[in-house]
Amino acid sequence: MSRSAHADQLEAEVRDATCCVATDRCWTCQVKLGEVRAARRDALLLRITTVRPRRVRR
Repeated sequence: MSRSAHADQLEAEVRDATCCVATDRCWTCQVKLGEVRAARRDALLLRITTVRPRRVRR
């Protein structure tokens, strides 16, 4: 399973969770949302570095 698909799955699990609400997340859901944010951030950084490589200083 790709990181993006895993992030989508975790996000859906939190959205469908009955243990807490959006304004007051339980510890388990907070951890899952942290993993989702990290996966999305990593994907964005990877996309940026592959599309626009760093300039070489002379």
